[in-house]
Amino acid sequence: MKIRNAKLHHGFKAYIQGVCHNSLEWGPGRPQFEAFLDSLQKEESVVETVRWWDPDAEPRGEVSKWALSFSYKYQHALLTLAWDEQVFDQVYEDFECFLYSRTLRATYASPLYSFECSLSKPIELNTGVGIARAKDIKNIAPLFNRFEVGGCVWHKSDWCIYAYINISKSKPRSDSLNPSATAKIENVLTSLRLVDGSPVYVGTFYSDEGSPFAGIHGGYRSMMHGPLFGLPSSDYVTFGTYTLEGDNANNLIRVYQRLSALIRSDYDFLRVPASRFNASYMHLHNEDKLIDLCIAMESLYVGEYQELGYKLALRGAYFLEHDAQKCSDAFKRIRQVYKARSDIVHGGRKQPANLDELVSYAQEYLRRSILKLLSNPDDMRRIRKTPKKERLHFLDELILKGDSKSDSG
Repeated sequence: MKIRNAKLHHGFKAYIQGVCHNSLEWGPGRPQFEAFLDSLQKEESVVETVRWWDPDAEPRGEVSKWALSFSYKYQHALLTLAWDEQVFDQVYEDFECFLYSRTLRATYASPLYSFECSLSKPIELNTGVGIARAKDIKNIAPLFNRFEVGGCVWHKSDWCIYAYINISKSKPRSDSLNPSATAKIENVLTSLRLVDGSPVYVGTFYSDEGSPFAGIHGGYRSMMHGPLFGLPSSDYVTFGTYTLEGDNANNLIRVYQRLSALIRSDYDFLRVPASRFNASYMHLHNEDKLIDLCIAMESLYVGEYQELGYKLALRGAYFLEHDAQKCSDAFKRIRQVYKARSDIVHGGRKQPANLDELVSYAQEYLRRSILKLLSNPDDMRRIRKTPKKERLHFLDELILKGDSKSDSG
């Protein structure tokens, strides 16, 4: 290990050895501890990092947290309080990196609920983003102990979505979650739902923000984020389990990479369908699910304001199916879905007896529609170059060709 500050290294070493050997009384208010804090506050790198971390914080209090957290992290690594040179060097190296590096690697993660995975290794979907067991993500594992979501207590989640983002210490530390990280995590969740269609949910977003003491003294941020957070509020609904296996893992990687590769003008075509598709999972009542799904399908398949149900059913059926009978069945079901939506929206009409079935049809047709568009990068590039008002004509071209490559099954 290369030591950048011998004086700082010696001070922390003496501090930890004193704690381990009980030769000194350590802790706030103790003379030895206060003297140690005095020495830390004389180090320019410490003061600079405190000011970057929280300009409004009382410097001595923050330095005190770091000193105490150092011993907590050391003890956590050993699960006991005894001197170990190698473990000390590992903890100290992380701390020096936090002080002296101009760019920190922050970890953002969100727990996955109703999720099981048969794979033993993390799934890397792209550079710095993937799905892994929470215990394998450094600085995040201490945060995933227990969560309370939607009025229910959910015990720790084994798996999480993670994203690594570089943070420059030359810029002011932001008070909000990194938009790039949240977009990546949202794209992973969307991809999971597109690949299988089974219910899967994410919890609170957590970030260690590059701190080596995440989850120990509060050096992390947690935040509920948008409509993707948590589970539908219910104390009695039993949710199915999403199981990710070997074959689906490869599909997931492909779908995520295609979704995340879309530039903004491409994604405009799928933004409403994808966001409403995700929102449909968050509703407890089928009426709300169906409304979101129909809004998504309207956005994808129709732009006119006349005969919406007929045009939606016609385009959807012919885009997804080539077999005559399947096409006819899809057309009838999508028309039933849209009629049910109209009955719900306009009120006063009897709810269809098969509403559960219609929601399932709508969600599956929408899922396959988005997947099919993502399956052909050439089509997506054409969409990018096609004026918005002419995009439905392009979709009609794909329907008439009838030979667009498809991952929609």
